[in-house]
Amino acid sequence: MDAENNEHFHPLLSAIEESMAVDAPVEIPANFDFSRLLPG
Repeated sequence: MDAENNEHFHPLLSAIEESMAVDAPVEIPANFDFSRLLPG
């Protein structure tokens, strides 16, 4: 994974880590672009 992808995933990873810490559902960042998760 290159730096650009890592930077893109950071808000989502942070949300997952926070939700795990408090045992709550993951809150997806409102502006998260799921199309970037797809190949191509």
